[in-house]
Amino acid sequence: MADENAEKNSIFDLNKDGKVDVQDLKPIFEKITAPRVFISLIISLGFLALIFSSSYATSADYTNAPDAPEIITSSDFDLDNNGLNSSENENYTDALLQYADDLDEYIDQLDAHNDLMNTYTGRSIFWGTISSALIVGGLVCLTFVPNAIEMSNSVRLTLLIGTIYMLAGMLGYNMPGVDAAIGFGFGS
Repeated sequence: MADENAEKNSIFDLNKDGKVDVQDLKPIFEKITAPRVFISLIISLGFLALIFSSSYATSADYTNAPDAPEIITSSDFDLDNNGLNSSENENYTDALLQYADDLDEYIDQLDAHNDLMNTYTGRSIFWGTISSALIVGGLVCLTFVPNAIEMSNSVRLTLLIGTIYMLAGMLGYNMPGVDAAIGFGFGS
């Protein structure tokens, strides 16, 4: 009965010391480090970085700037439409001082907003660059690692040509007969 529970509770066979044997982990390690898994991981990370790039670009484009303070005119304080008298002028002067403080605060908020949008734009460019490098790198590995995946020579040759064009576009070379968009925006 105790042996049956031990088999149900453990995936691995335990040795005499109650530890997992290294030989039990070897097949798992071989599956994880297989070329197919490694290439899939590189390409998947590339698409994840592309999502990060897109989210930062969207944040940089659509985040609203702070609202400017309302502009003050002397006619707002001229109640009897005959020019500012002393009490109206005092209120207008106080309002101008308050407006100056609000304007300084607005300028500080606008500078912080612009810095944040520049940061988002930089992160978008960074993640876009990383994503392109990972995707093209995964395709290069897929093309040149012969045992990674079963494919015919014609498919491998087509993938090789496409990968060369993408790699050249990523490095900034203009390959003949291909739209520049194939390089995922690299080199432009």
